[in-house]
Amino acid sequence: MSHARKKGNNTPLSLSTSINTPTIRIQQIEPRIKLSNVIFFLSIFIDFLSFFFIFFQVIILLTTVYAVGSEIKFGTGREWLSAAGGNIVTAVAGKLLPYTIIFSLMSVLANYVMFGLLHIPFACGFWPLNLTAILFVMSTQALALFIFSLFPVLGIVISIVSMIGSLGATLAGVTFPVESMYAPVYYSSFLFPVRHFTEICQNLLYGDYGFAYTWVNYSALLAFLLPALLLLPRLKKAIENEAKWSHLLS
Repeated sequence: MSHARKKGNNTPLSLSTSINTPTIRIQQIEPRIKLSNVIFFLSIFIDFLSFFFIFFQVIILLTTVYAVGSEIKFGTGREWLSAAGGNIVTAVAGKLLPYTIIFSLMSVLANYVMFGLLHIPFACGFWPLNLTAILFVMSTQALALFIFSLFPVLGIVISIVSMIGSLGATLAGVTFPVESMYAPVYYSSFLFPVRHFTEICQNLLYGDYGFAYTWVNYSALLAFLLPALLLLPRLKKAIENEAKWSHLLS
């Protein structure tokens, strides 16, 4: 009887039930897998948008260096300086102001796309975001001008600012918390405008805690303008002696 009962358990009906049970479970789990995939890729897309300004600073650095350095590289620096009446401040302002306007408009457009069209939540208005982005553009341009004034050779400085842009992306504190890095690395991160920009944006987007928590970062972004202004006389000498520099890495 027990042997017959064992045989009775292996009927076609019982075999089909045991085979179909995993299929039913798979059909129940399949919609959850699809939903998790959607959420996963959507989070990646939003994270990619948050990196826009970090990669944007590399473009600003390279464009600023090339805009100024090409005058010395191709031997048109004296003509550029004479068109400004021999005033290096007027020459640099006239050269970089169009790029400042273009980059500022791109920053405002990026803010509108991310927080206006895509409705990414943020805790402040558009004015603080846009003004901070414009200040970030100006400080990044000033950093590029400062580096080129130190060593006005276009080929070398392009490599230097590319490396600085990559380090700025690493030390911005988005991919890994800078506070958890070694102390020398942590303090060197404040030498990059993108680090202060990230600190300000985190304040504005997540809580808008007030100017008392960001005035140091705003002051640092403004301070990047001073070294570039102080080295303008050196840049003027490089333009007047462009034959000394233009042949390097030609």
